[in-house]
Amino acid sequence: MLLNCPHCNAAIPGTEINIPDNIAKCAECNQVFRISDAVDGSFNNEHKTHLMMPQGIEVVPGLQLDIKLKWRLISRVRSYFIIGTMFTVIPLVGIVALTSNHQELPFFVPFILGLFLLIGVYFLFKAISFLINTTYLSVTAFELRSEHRPINFLGWKNLQFSRDQVAQLYVERYEESRTNDRANYAYNVLVFLKSKEIVKLISGLKNPRVAFYLEHQIEKYMGLKDRPMEGEYIPGQRDPRLIMQVAKQLEKMPAFLQRIVKDKLEKEQ
Repeated sequence: MLLNCPHCNAAIPGTEINIPDNIAKCAECNQVFRISDAVDGSFNNEHKTHLMMPQGIEVVPGLQLDIKLKWRLISRVRSYFIIGTMFTVIPLVGIVALTSNHQELPFFVPFILGLFLLIGVYFLFKAISFLINTTYLSVTAFELRSEHRPINFLGWKNLQFSRDQVAQLYVERYEESRTNDRANYAYNVLVFLKSKEIVKLISGLKNPRVAFYLEHQIEKYMGLKDRPMEGEYIPGQRDPRLIMQVAKQLEKMPAFLQRIVKDKLEKEQ
């Protein structure tokens, strides 16, 4: 279901949705309303607000909210160690074998072994960083600060934002890797600034519950109202804001394309 009436919550069929004009009509209560109002009004954030504190997070509430993220508990440390070890040991064995035989080899063989070795070293550094690092978040009604300690191999930035700078926080999902042609997803907590800039506050989380918990707690302490954002990850359902994206794209397109979209919306009900 893509759109509901903001007055009676009835499903709106595709034939009653006028995308280019941003209006729709409810067949149940005959109310005419803006699509954008219905999209914002139907935003459900229970997947954030009804969460227990996930493993790997320590929260100290008080005059300010202090959050500790222990990366060894919330990241894929073991996987990174395995990948790093494989990509490091195999090239080293190959290099030792090649140098002991004193045979002439094509130039690309040392290049490939060196490339594998660099990949292995990168994953080992990543694993070590996740193993020993902790991220500290400090949140008040006036500012948000993040700091990574004790060693920052990955170049994570320590950040600081005032309340006047921050418009919204939200979570995005991205494909980190693939295993047997199946996507392995990771999650970022993003800060959307009033200057329209988007900054990664926390990146590479493997558990979406950690990301949602952080977003909700930070927004609550900073007094930010949770609003839907373009590109935000909402688990278990399609993002209703796609309607508005389609509206912008089809605004100047021929009427037959608008009819196709309406037919598709009606089939989705």
